[in-house]
Amino acid sequence: MHFKFKNLGYDLPDGRRLLQNVSGKIEGGKMTAIMGPSGAGKSTFMNLLCGKLSKSFGNLWINGKEVPLGKFKKIYGFVPQDDIMYRELTVRENILHSARIRSPSSWTHEEIEAHVDAVLDTLNLTDVAHQIIGDENERGVSGGQRKRVNIGMEIASTPLCLCLDEPTSGYAFIDYRLDSTAALEVTEMLGSIAKIGMTVVAVIHQPRPEIFRRFDNVMMIVPGGRVAYFGPTNKAREYFESIGYIFSTGSNEADVLMDILCGRGVHNSTGYTSEELALRWSNESKDTKTVLEKDYPKFNDPEIAEPDGKQSQEDLDSSETVITENSVDEAFHDNSTALVNERGVDLLRQIWYCHNLSILQQYRSLSTIGLEIFVGAGAGSLMGGSVNSISEMYAGMFIAPYTLLSTSPFYWPVPQFGLLTGLAVALSAAPSGVRIFSEERPIYWRYTSSGHSPIAYYIGKNLASLYRMIYSSLHFASVLYFFAKPMIPFWVQFSMILLMYFGVYGLSIFVSTIVKRENATLLAVVVALFCAVFCGYGPTITEAKSWGLYFLWAIQFNMWGCEAQCNYHLTLVSETLKVYEHVYENQFAIDGFGYTLDRTIFDFVMMIVIGIVWRIMGYVTLVGLNRDKQR
Repeated sequence: MHFKFKNLGYDLPDGRRLLQNVSGKIEGGKMTAIMGPSGAGKSTFMNLLCGKLSKSFGNLWINGKEVPLGKFKKIYGFVPQDDIMYRELTVRENILHSARIRSPSSWTHEEIEAHVDAVLDTLNLTDVAHQIIGDENERGVSGGQRKRVNIGMEIASTPLCLCLDEPTSGYAFIDYRLDSTAALEVTEMLGSIAKIGMTVVAVIHQPRPEIFRRFDNVMMIVPGGRVAYFGPTNKAREYFESIGYIFSTGSNEADVLMDILCGRGVHNSTGYTSEELALRWSNESKDTKTVLEKDYPKFNDPEIAEPDGKQSQEDLDSSETVITENSVDEAFHDNSTALVNERGVDLLRQIWYCHNLSILQQYRSLSTIGLEIFVGAGAGSLMGGSVNSISEMYAGMFIAPYTLLSTSPFYWPVPQFGLLTGLAVALSAAPSGVRIFSEERPIYWRYTSSGHSPIAYYIGKNLASLYRMIYSSLHFASVLYFFAKPMIPFWVQFSMILLMYFGVYGLSIFVSTIVKRENATLLAVVVALFCAVFCGYGPTITEAKSWGLYFLWAIQFNMWGCEAQCNYHLTLVSETLKVYEHVYENQFAIDGFGYTLDRTIFDFVMMIVIGIVWRIMGYVTLVGLNRDKQR
């Protein structure tokens, strides 16, 4: 896979130009470095090359044809500067998941496993294959090993082109940089990959001399997004010396070149500004063909043909090469659609892999789940203990002819305790629900940008969260049932609390997709408390209907749960009041609050529907927001 580009540029929406008039060729089977000072446009060019940004002007050819870059994202490999991966998983588990999701669909399980083992061996990661990645709190593999895992996740997908953003100097997410030896190991490994025919393009920053010389070609960009040199790495010094720059004895060649690009190079006269360097290279390249421009543009760019349409002797001499390369290009495009379509497994298997991966993450975070269960059990014990002191949960107006003997219209604290239970579930479940997506959105962006199905990821994670919801609500309900001793079966009480958890988790997922991680927990708790308050206790449903605002209550899962409650422990209103229907005029109590009896199943269904709606909204925002990071 190789690229040619001419006068490539990119403008921001506000009109600022980050990249302009970039021309050249990136060859397959070679390593190309992109160098330049911060803000010069290195990452912008990389993102244009990978299709993460759309060019504002210019032309970009892939194997001789100008085609949409998004078409090939499944056969691209993009390694971000930060080491974005699952911290709870081991080295092998991270690479294996990437291979399972993105490798050719025709591969068997055994072939994928063998491929992953080969990648581990190539990257010298076999010895730490079963060691967790680690994070700020738990020590895992080293920075150099983590950088290689970052690269291995892309190699596992068998790409034709590998683009890397500062693989030799990027931060490894914690508080250290790669040392020079580790950076050299990474570069040598990339060189081995390029030798098998893969196109390797990397942004590098302040490399040691040995690293710089490992690259076959280098593009040097000056501030303003213009090219000051694009050619063989071993000719860069020669070119700048030819225009008067001085390289002192023993100096790091790459450091001197960076100083030149920044306008601080030592010159035998006045030197050049960044703009003058770019202009001089533009004029120079018109007269002197570089290795990158010598052959390929001649047989693909009509503007470079002889004015009279005749071939020069040089063209005739290279005709065999031209025919061969053109044949390869045609074969690439003839088979590119099938090549892209065969990458990645089907939707159901992606869901299954994401589900299993999430289960494994939860297993590695048992302390967090244990705390969630403890909080749920504690909330249940508090609610159960408070209910246990009340001998009778309902007293109403006697039926005729005993109505005049009634002491009051009704005594019915069920909605109040429904409110309190809803608040307890909100406080215990919302923080856990937020964690499902908020802490790994960068991982989601990385996978979806390479062809992973967003819906498969989303469904798999949601299915895996059901288990922790069941565990937490089971402990909540068990303790509550033990202390409160309700009059209904345990499964009814458990179902109600489980559906409350289901609703709170759903809204927490939605919140976590629209705000930053550090703000998501607080906002999710506040929204969950809001949903718990609108349960019909106060203001009542009767009052809400008189104001014409009943819909605000009807979209809260806790209102339906409260309607189905009987006492403190989330037992059913409908079921409990039936016990008293031959003693009290229950309609007085029902009319006072506005609940409807005898539709327990409907209440359950409404709670499920509201929880699903929250999740649908979460998916829409997850996919709809930050679209640029998912390209």
